[in-house]
Amino acid sequence: MMDGVVQAKIDEFNEEYNGEMDKVLMRFIEYSIIHRKVWANLFDARGREWLEKYVKTRIHYLALLQIRKMSEGYILSIKDVEIICSFYEEAIFGLLIRWIIKEEKAKTVDEIKDTVERIEKLFEGQLDLIISNMKK
Repeated sequence: MMDGVVQAKIDEFNEEYNGEMDKVLMRFIEYSIIHRKVWANLFDARGREWLEKYVKTRIHYLALLQIRKMSEGYILSIKDVEIICSFYEEAIFGLLIRWIIKEEKAKTVDEIKDTVERIEKLFEGQLDLIISNMKK
């Protein structure tokens, strides 16, 4: 059931932002933090390993969609794609787990949105740059 709800949200964000992964990822982060109690309960019930695999699979899916879209006309090796996906998986999961389990419990929805907007500005264009560097 959880899988269907999360995938429906990802699909909703993907449609809303026309497949722009950076924006979709930021909305996924925001959604996850706002609903951190659900994630924290899953963490407690199923453990970090399960949660990490679950969340990283979603991040990988979003990153892969964007990489395919952005690298049309170029040949990126499977290894390059895996490196890019792994980078995003680790970075975003690290942020989420810290917020969900540890640090961000007192933040309001507006404070969370503000934080996600700051992260979005920091991440903006990074995937473009990474793919551009891999094309060389």
